[in-house]
Amino acid sequence: MRKCVRCGLISPDRSVQCQCGYHFDVDDQAAVVREHARWRSDAKAHLLGGILLGLTGVGVSLVSYFTAVEHGAGYYAIWTGAVIVGLTLSIRSLVHMGAIKDAEKPLP
Repeated sequence: MRKCVRCGLISPDRSVQCQCGYHFDVDDQAAVVREHARWRSDAKAHLLGGILLGLTGVGVSLVSYFTAVEHGAGYYAIWTGAVIVGLTLSIRSLVHMGAIKDAEKPLP
C-alpha cells in the first residue's frame, strides 16, 4: 500500500498517481512539505479570523444588550450571524489542521 504524502489517501502498490494528482514516483517531497506548511498557515489564519469574528459578534451583542438595559430601550441586537460564521470557520480550520497532521503521519 502507498500512502500519499500530500493528502494521506492510501492507494494500491501498483498506483502511479494518487486521486489528488500527486505522482508517487515523480513529484518532489520538498514541494509537498512546502505545500503542507502553506496549508497549515492558511488554516491558522482562518482560525484566527473565525475567533475574532465570533468574539466581535458576542461583544457587539453584549454592548447592545447592556446599552438597552441602561437606557431602558427594551430591545437590543444579537449578532448571531457573526457568532455562527466565526464558530463554523474556527471548527473547519481545526478539522483542516487535523487532516494535514494525519496526512503527514507514516503508515504503521
